[in-house]
Amino acid sequence: MFATSSADKTVKVWDAKRPARSLFSFVGHNGSVRSLDFNPFEESLCSSGNDDEIKVWDLNRKCMIASSKEGGSKVRFQPGSGNLLAVAKRNVITILEFQSMRVKYRLQGHTKNIRSLCWSATGKTIASVSEDA
Repeated sequence: MFATSSADKTVKVWDAKRPARSLFSFVGHNGSVRSLDFNPFEESLCSSGNDDEIKVWDLNRKCMIASSKEGGSKVRFQPGSGNLLAVAKRNVITILEFQSMRVKYRLQGHTKNIRSLCWSATGKTIASVSEDA
């Protein structure tokens, strides 16, 4: 299974063995969907769009199960546990406790927009790349 995001405000889920047609679509963002990540331990997918809103989608029930106004340009689940969700918005990384969607940390240091986020394999460290190099 893999997922794609689009400027048409949708998230589509596909069967990797038969990718000719999507299995189903999630609709709910009010702008282009910019980032996706699968939760490593739950049957869910997280998306973030131009509307700066995070949506959590249940892959079994095929519906939205949560949302948060803490969205941004990138979303990445913590590997290992999936307990934390990193969100990049402009030059700030917000770390959310996934179950409650509460802010745990706000990490600031870049002067320009963050373009990429990556957790270490242990899930204890996060790296970011921005336009300020």
